[in-house]
Amino acid sequence: IAGDMFISAMLDTFKELQSEVLNSVTSVLPEDAGSAELSQGINSGISGLRFHLKPQTTEHHVHHHEHTHHHTTYKYLCEFLRKSSLDVDVIQVSIELLTIIAKAEAKIHGKTLDDVHFHELADWDSVMDVVASATILCALSLSSWSISKLPLGGGLVKTQHGLIPVPAPATAEILTEFEFFDDGIQ
Repeated sequence: IAGDMFISAMLDTFKELQSEVLNSVTSVLPEDAGSAELSQGINSGISGLRFHLKPQTTEHHVHHHEHTHHHTTYKYLCEFLRKSSLDVDVIQVSIELLTIIAKAEAKIHGKTLDDVHFHELADWDSVMDVVASATILCALSLSSWSISKLPLGGGLVKTQHGLIPVPAPATAEILTEFEFFDDGIQ
């Protein structure tokens, strides 16, 4: 599942974590990036909590935060998190999550970790998802986690690299130790 889906499900289940997660995210988001928002939503007729970045708005326009290329590097994001006011454990887990993604991207693109530029993880909403997930994982550190076999999926998906197979190469790299079943869904 996507980061925002994990976060939404956890915050719907553990409502007592909502303010802690929102405070963590608020502490790292630049003001002009927008703000984290929890809202009720319906997807395919099923209601649930949604977690997303609400862009900053003014009376006349919506401001979209511009990113320079260096802001999307693994090295920059790790340093950005280290300098934040987040709890030390949340910083560590956030960096561990980024490292998992960065190692997969480095392998797929034939780069070193310091040379990794995130693509889909280039926006503040993705940084928000990493910090929110880390906050949840730290708050639930005494929990045990398990997962059933994952649906394999198939076909192609359009990305900024063009059409790539499902699961995407970096995702497939991250999931090498997991078990799958063929769900027949393209």
